[in-house]
Amino acid sequence: MRALSLAIMHPDAEVLAITTVHGCVGADQATANVLRLQRAAGLEKKLIPIYKGASEAIIRKPFEVVKFFGVDGIGDCPDVSPKVLPTDFTVREGDSAAMTLLRLTKEHGDVTIVCLGPLTNIALAYKLDPKFSTRIKKLVILGGNHYGVGNVDEFSSAEFNFHDDPEAAKIVIEEMDTDTILVPWENVYFKGPEVSGILLFLLLHRLRNASNFVIFSDFLNIYEKLVDFEAHLKVGTPLATFLSHATRICREISRKCGNQLSYCDEIAVAIAIDERIAKKASLYDKELCQEEKMRLTKQAVQD
Repeated sequence: MRALSLAIMHPDAEVLAITTVHGCVGADQATANVLRLQRAAGLEKKLIPIYKGASEAIIRKPFEVVKFFGVDGIGDCPDVSPKVLPTDFTVREGDSAAMTLLRLTKEHGDVTIVCLGPLTNIALAYKLDPKFSTRIKKLVILGGNHYGVGNVDEFSSAEFNFHDDPEAAKIVIEEMDTDTILVPWENVYFKGPEVSGILLFLLLHRLRNASNFVIFSDFLNIYEKLVDFEAHLKVGTPLATFLSHATRICREISRKCGNQLSYCDEIAVAIAIDERIAKKASLYDKELCQEEKMRLTKQAVQD
């Protein structure tokens, strides 16, 4: 929600459409959440079109998701303004997300697609029309990882979005001929000159202990004291108040681990708006995975 609010409120970004997909919640719930966010942002009279996307992965069966963001994905606060409305689950455009992506890339020659969830919609659009990949100006993907730091559970090295639909990730990364920026999961945690030592410690730790949470607390404290990741939730606007409630559960969970809820999806949106904020590194390992192990690469943002 915070990342989407950055896109729709930024003066240098024109959001043509918002597509939803399965992930932490189902596609129907995600679509309702996006509509509610737009009301919180004051867009009731000029809503950005919302297109529902895939309800499940291309092959793998849905799995039980830990409700880190709440059962509804936005803090389980239906009575907080703007309140949940019955129409939130019915107001949407008629076309599917995949068909909409095909249409928009034909109508506009400079479309940047920012992917904040599983890549199912993108893969489906490509399989429907392989020329789709050549019509995209840029594809910015939050997904995959470089050092095997996962965020699915304490026993997994997988990044959530690629784990949720690995076949879609394989199609997009290996087959699509598109200028692509991959923002790997480690960007949420690693920054500055302390990275190399942290990585070594983390990798050794993973060999001995499946749990990530203790080590995350150790090195997040290095720089979290310098950054208030919740400052934007305290400015008193209707949107900030809504986002404060929407992130309530995940912020509480993070605090119990000794952390703040840092930026994640927001990094991908910010890079899509202005690439100059990020450094880049070209990675050459294009082997993506088998048997539910996560896949990765192309061009990844390191910092």
